[in-house]
Amino acid sequence: MKNTVGQVHRGDNFFPREDLINKIYNKLDAEAHLYLAAPRRMGKTAIMRRLEDQPRNGYEFHYLITESINHPVVYLEELVKTLQRFNTWNDRTFQFIKEWLPKLRLSFSESESEAGLVLEQHRDPFEKFKAFIKELDTNGHKIVVMIDEFPQTVENISRKHGADTATQFLQFNREIRQLANPNLRFILTGSIGLYAVAEKLEATQTLNDLNTLEIPPLSKSQATALVTQLLDEVHVAYQPEICKQLPDRIGFHPFYLQLAAQELIDEFESTGRTIEASAIERAFNNILRRRNDNYFEHYHQRLKTVLSDKDFPLALAILSTLAIQEHGLNSSQIQELATPHTEANLGFILRSLEFDGYLFENQNADTKIYHFTSPILREWWKRRVVGV
Repeated sequence: MKNTVGQVHRGDNFFPREDLINKIYNKLDAEAHLYLAAPRRMGKTAIMRRLEDQPRNGYEFHYLITESINHPVVYLEELVKTLQRFNTWNDRTFQFIKEWLPKLRLSFSESESEAGLVLEQHRDPFEKFKAFIKELDTNGHKIVVMIDEFPQTVENISRKHGADTATQFLQFNREIRQLANPNLRFILTGSIGLYAVAEKLEATQTLNDLNTLEIPPLSKSQATALVTQLLDEVHVAYQPEICKQLPDRIGFHPFYLQLAAQELIDEFESTGRTIEASAIERAFNNILRRRNDNYFEHYHQRLKTVLSDKDFPLALAILSTLAIQEHGLNSSQIQELATPHTEANLGFILRSLEFDGYLFENQNADTKIYHFTSPILREWWKRRVVGV
């Protein structure tokens, strides 16, 4: 497989994660709607594209990214256009979709001038869609709409049209999932936590029909195999233990392992010398050069947008303290940090930081220990945000 850093890996460049793909099919076979929970750069999009490119018999998948959408009617229009791409509809369904798209465009043009409760002002197309979705005929096939960056869309709508409209948007999506033919399923995912977004809107009840599947980091054996494949693809000469040692230093996120592997490839191509264990630390430090800040800066920037003025200082304090504490922070230490921040919502902050991929909770005996999700992210935060 080629090391196409920053690109979605498809075809021969997809690193097989059959364990996760099997879990997805098992849940879809049980007629579940799914939420794929994982932070940025964990390979969610590649998995969805794999499902789309190589579906099992009886299945058809199509991918829709909604990251830039900030209007419910635009979202609905894109959803209908995605449904139009499926090949398994009968003639009646194809005709309905064809006739319905111009009506949606008209509805959107009429609603552009006013913000506010968009779903209330333009309820007709949404009600028609709910009636339509119950009647879809898939000819016995399972069709799956995969919506990427759905949580970001909810946030966009909330910012432009207000929390009430965002909540109604979540309610609408829940209704269509409940009304849908059992052979029409939805998979939602995104780089930010959907449950944290819904909690902020006090709308978590709109998600209680979703079956959550976590996309974890790679296992040790998977990480070793990934590094081996990346180095072998370009015929790098390396000591065998490199492929096992690199994940221990870099972490088990696929993207960060790709960055590190590329550093090793670059070193080999520059020197022609066999890559030894000492190269791992050089790769680690090279990743943290300012030329790679674009891979990490969004973590810092996002805090300022997702958290209130009351919550942001405590979140920053927790992450900055974690960055200089190699062995993590326990619950008591977190509570201690929270003491001066009397108006901050500690529970919401911790859930948000976990959902959005900053930290994870490791249960150690009777004590919760919080760590950064990646050694690379921790070190970047330490150098760039804390300034150590």
